[in-house]
Amino acid sequence: ASADLLDWAAKGYSQFGADGVLHKLFSDLGVTNKFYVEFGTQSGVECNTRRLREVCGWRGLLMDGGFQNASIGQHKHFISRENIVPLFKRYRVPREPDLLSVDINGNEFHVLAALLANGYRPRVVVVEANFQLPASTDAVISYDAKHRWDHTCYGSASILAFHTMARSFGYSVVLGMPPDLYWVRDDVLVGRRYD
Repeated sequence: ASADLLDWAAKGYSQFGADGVLHKLFSDLGVTNKFYVEFGTQSGVECNTRRLREVCGWRGLLMDGGFQNASIGQHKHFISRENIVPLFKRYRVPREPDLLSVDINGNEFHVLAALLANGYRPRVVVVEANFQLPASTDAVISYDAKHRWDHTCYGSASILAFHTMARSFGYSVVLGMPPDLYWVRDDVLVGRRYD
């Protein structure tokens, strides 16, 4: 059975329709620990996991370089390839959280690669990609631990680069809805197709 995830795009607390897409994905795929990690959340008012926390009874870890709010599990950290695994250990993130959402306006590819290479296996991943680049372009931003978004299109990695990384770690990209790509771990997909 195939389904068009774009039909489910709905914006409640998320910025670009993730609320509806995540609702559909987890309705289809089920949940295990109802644990999420999201970084690049700003104040946490508009983020991909707020509906899960407030409506669906999930819990998890939020991180942002400029904001902290203990009441919603948000901690102030500037995320880098070097500190992401120690931060996951510090906050006792399960090895297989149901959801990981990555939006840090630059080093998404490098930070996500560090997590996956260190054995973290989220069931669903939402990651911001660079949709400005042509589909045939295989490009990744040069890593700079101190990178700050300069409000240009220079950031993250191309859709092709993320597709390649997803495949290499046993994931399928099930939706590209700018600015995000949605991945599902292949063993969780079990023959389900999304178009």
